[in-house]
Amino acid sequence: MDWTCILAPLSGGGADPRTLAVARALAEPFSATVSAAYTSTPASELITWVNEAGVSTTALAIGELEQATRVGEANARTALARLDYRYKSFDNVTGDDWLGLRIASRLADVVVWPPRAARSRGFFSHAFQQVLIDEQRPALIADHVPPPDAPAAIAWDGGREAARAVRRAMPWLRRSRQVTVLTVP
Repeated sequence: MDWTCILAPLSGGGADPRTLAVARALAEPFSATVSAAYTSTPASELITWVNEAGVSTTALAIGELEQATRVGEANARTALARLDYRYKSFDNVTGDDWLGLRIASRLADVVVWPPRAARSRGFFSHAFQQVLIDEQRPALIADHVPPPDAPAAIAWDGGREAARAVRRAMPWLRRSRQVTVLTVP
């Protein structure tokens, strides 16, 4: 069993190149595809927030958000183009309540997240929770490229989710020089 798709959620911000570098490090030993998924908050999600200010203010705010989304997508595309890796793809998965990103995660072997997302900070904090918990997708939380044989730790409670996580992580665990199983009595 090898990995074939490593998902890298991108926001069009400064963390994107690091996220892509980590995704590449995971993908390279398996010749897997780095799937870059650009996502932003749809302007429609903010309509109720700005609607009370009036129609012209609402239209202006939505226009600015749409422009920021276009710039973010262009930045994400540029970051992926600069990634020196043969197998890569790009998709804009912007959707209400992270739906596009959640769907894309279902097709990935692992999703790479910046550490801020796992600490409930930053743009992807809510998306991280939905993809990890609701979609039950495996996650690698890192802001630097791990060595191919880096030690790994497994949180084990004997449950279905733990077994599923170990099974999905097995391609990476086989390459680790040391695997530590963490348990709670």
